[in-house]
Amino acid sequence: MAITLRSNTKLDKIESLLAQVFDNKTAGAETVLVSWSILRTRTLSELKGIFTEQEMHALADAYSGSMFDPQFACSNQYLKVHIEDAILFEQFTQDWGIDLIELKEKIGKLTAAQSYFITEEIQRYWSKEYSNQCSLSAFAGQFK
Repeated sequence: MAITLRSNTKLDKIESLLAQVFDNKTAGAETVLVSWSILRTRTLSELKGIFTEQEMHALADAYSGSMFDPQFACSNQYLKVHIEDAILFEQFTQDWGIDLIELKEKIGKLTAAQSYFITEEIQRYWSKEYSNQCSLSAFAGQFK
């Protein structure tokens, strides 16, 4: 499989970093893709059982219509603030019957990888293709 990166400033920096860190950018890209896949699988496994189904509904609901930014997705603090904003502006805690303090404590214990991949999975859920294939309950059930 051939992978071609579009030309833009952010991707040019990534391409330069791959060439710098690895022997060459192609080997670097292969390593990054394989590592991402392994890290994603293991991290999603670690996330099972941390949140209740209702908490997962609330997390997904909080990200409805949001943009995904990998830089911020790695921060459990950002995840907490995002939830607080959703509660403040949308007042959805009553809708899902969750304990905000308990949810924020759970979020505060997440590693950077866990914060990233839970946010990425929520964003994947809200992508048009994925949400048409999967109900919110089925999505949340993946984390039981």
